[in-house]
Amino acid sequence: PIWLMAILSLSFAFVAALAMAFFITPESNMVSGAGFGAIVSIVWISASKANTTLYENYSFKRYLIHAGYDICSYTTMGAILGAWH
Repeated sequence: PIWLMAILSLSFAFVAALAMAFFITPESNMVSGAGFGAIVSIVWISASKANTTLYENYSFKRYLIHAGYDICSYTTMGAILGAWH
């Protein structure tokens, strides 16, 4: 059901934010936090999705949609965490 997917998605995002919070220092600000989130999403997450795209024969357009979503969400997550510190 959709409500279960929403709860699980929120839970996974919380775990990801908690993990990212361990790497953002107290001296961070919104800009440096956003930069950290962008680097994490581009270097680790998008690279991992690129491998999935290759081996599961997904289209490049689908890859861009999924990677773009992660880049936006992790950059925002980093900005919020950086501003919060």
